[in-house]
Amino acid sequence: MLKVELLKKQIFGEVAACVYVIEFQKRGFPHAHLLLILKSGSKLLNPESYDRIVCAEIPNPEKNRHLYSLVIKHMIHRPCGDKNKQSPCMRGGRCKNNYPKNFSPYTVHGEDSYACYRRRDDGRKIRVRKHELDNQWVIPYSPYLLALFDCHINVEICSTVKLVKYLYKYIFKGHDLISFNLLDQESVGNTDEINRIQKGRWVSPPEALWRIYEFHLTEMNPAVYTLQVHLPDQQFVSFGKSSDLWYLLRKIDFSKTMLTEFFKMNKINATAQSLYKDFPQHFVWTAKTKTWLERSRRTVIGRLVIVEPKEGEKYYLRLLLTHILEPTSFDDLLMVRGHKTASFREVCLQLGLLESDSYIEKALEEAAHFQMPYLLSSKGQAFFVDDPGGTGKTFLYRALLASLRSQGYVAIAVATSGVAASLLPGGRTVHSRFKIPLDFSKQKTCQLSKQSSVARLIVDAKLILWDEASMAKKEAIEAFHCLLIDIIESDLPFEGKTSVFGDDFLQTLPVIEHLPTAHLVQSTLLYSHLWSHMCKLQLGTNMRAALDPGFQLFGLE
Repeated sequence: MLKVELLKKQIFGEVAACVYVIEFQKRGFPHAHLLLILKSGSKLLNPESYDRIVCAEIPNPEKNRHLYSLVIKHMIHRPCGDKNKQSPCMRGGRCKNNYPKNFSPYTVHGEDSYACYRRRDDGRKIRVRKHELDNQWVIPYSPYLLALFDCHINVEICSTVKLVKYLYKYIFKGHDLISFNLLDQESVGNTDEINRIQKGRWVSPPEALWRIYEFHLTEMNPAVYTLQVHLPDQQFVSFGKSSDLWYLLRKIDFSKTMLTEFFKMNKINATAQSLYKDFPQHFVWTAKTKTWLERSRRTVIGRLVIVEPKEGEKYYLRLLLTHILEPTSFDDLLMVRGHKTASFREVCLQLGLLESDSYIEKALEEAAHFQMPYLLSSKGQAFFVDDPGGTGKTFLYRALLASLRSQGYVAIAVATSGVAASLLPGGRTVHSRFKIPLDFSKQKTCQLSKQSSVARLIVDAKLILWDEASMAKKEAIEAFHCLLIDIIESDLPFEGKTSVFGDDFLQTLPVIEHLPTAHLVQSTLLYSHLWSHMCKLQLGTNMRAALDPGFQLFGLE
């Protein structure tokens, strides 16, 4: 019934795509999460259009008594916070759903969040569980759907891509599971550490009935076909852990894949002559027989699996499959103007697909649409910020630390001297934090255990900021680099950890007794092999002088 209203009657507008999943909550009743993507002409682009669909206020009981009773019955968030600190929605002293909401005279478009719906302070209040509640406690709803179905239906506007990605992740998160361990007193001394932990979940009677009658638990429209991409004779092979390998090798033809059969259909079927990504619109893949059959109904979307540029030939093969029509074999893709090339990359070069950065931009664009945020542009880099006095380095460092920490990330702030460390929020000296030796003639490595809490802090850190790096001996920074190698075990410069070093080499160099100037300079970071791996940035504007006219005139008087 709900699908009829949304997809056929299109009460919210023309629907381009729909995905939903049914889950069963703790009391066993079915609960649906449904996401609609509207066509361009029907998209909700401003707060006024939001108000035509979603309401977050208590209706006027005199004008609409029926809707008023339904809102009170289904769409009021239970008292929580100061009114009821024992409410199930409380997490760390706050409501996980951020109730009560703030009053707002009009709807406001949210940034990376749901819209802030209109909640006027109109004086209307209701009594729920001995507490008086107003519009701040109303769950957003559609008046039409609420009146039609007489049940709890929360309707939200997903106004940003980031929010939609979160919803997709929530829809496909799978069932809630628990891990449990059953032990027999007689077998306490003989424990199977691999099989002792079991995973399970509780199936309620309504869910059991739902599955017995084979009702759909999830649906996506249009369906998305994931198309395989592989190099010649490098196709993926999957089988169960209890499968008979001899039977598989004798009876199953592993040479047939989506891609190889696509080549074959281009030879024998005129309908198949299209790009690989458009092929599923005309054909359906039968996994049992490993063949493409002509499609009779339903619209589908083909998506080639994501291949990163660092994967080399496989990436260039994918690039060719998105540009070349009707290829009949891997060798056919290697042909350019009647001549066979040596690699897929050479084909891309001769066809001009690599002459600009468009292919890189296309890869990033695809990743932004289909990958989750934690997977995009994750590799760290080392930076050196040349920051003469007065250019605002302390402000920059504080801003970096505050920005990351406000998002829940770990940011480590250190400095070569104690005075500079005290200017950084949570700052420590590098010798104290990383246990860097003071005398490198006796010890050249950091005295920090790989199993220590500080080591775990380094692994979790999103940023490591080192102020006054020009004062540190190059051996100190190299010892820190060796510490990262030992803890993170990566082959990237600075082990892929974003590190920011800063200072001005014109101010202070390492303090070493009885050392000639030339040797003193050679002991700095500039002469370390790590210097070439750092991206150099510079703060050029003297903010102190710009904001203090008296300071500017001081040297002229």
